Amino acid sequence: MNSRNKLKGLEKGASPLNLTYWSTTPFKLGDENVQYLVIANRDNSMASKPNKDNPNFLRSAMVEQLKSQDATFDFSVLLPQNPEEFPINDATENWDIRPKSKSIVVATLQIPKQNFDSLMRRELDEELSFTPWHALPEHRPIGEMNLARKEIYQELSKFRHELNNN
Repeated sequence: MNSRNKLKGLEKGASPLNLTYWSTTPFKLGDENVQYLVIANRDNSMASKPNKDNPNFLRSAMVEQLKSQDATFDFSVLLPQNPEEFPINDATENWDIRPKSKSIVVATLQIPKQNFDSLMRRELDEELSFTPWHALPEHRPIGEMNLARKEIYQELSKFRHELNNN
């Protein structure tokens, strides 16, 4: 599956709970270099298509889906069969090319049925920050692209917290 095909569901107005996600940059997994692949379970179905006129249609789609059902995903690691063919400093290289890489499902992620669309939850969301560098050394991001991302994530988090007066 190439990167362009992975976004087709989003172009059609699907929910973020129905998409495939992948890391474009590599990470360590012990002694191995891996990329991550997260594939929505086929049972993550939507009752209706979201209203794309709504500027928050992706959030609305998740709210509607999770009101009635859990969402599950297969979490996989991609291991290159020949590591020399998958350079860690080239984020344009698609590791998800079979049979050149091996996909191993290592977990099932489950988002339970819930109502998360509340004022308290939205306020909490604004306070959160994400960085792939919040990891064990054995799972750290690797490569030049990730080194650049580290600094960018730190600055964006700082800016967001200043903007939100946190």
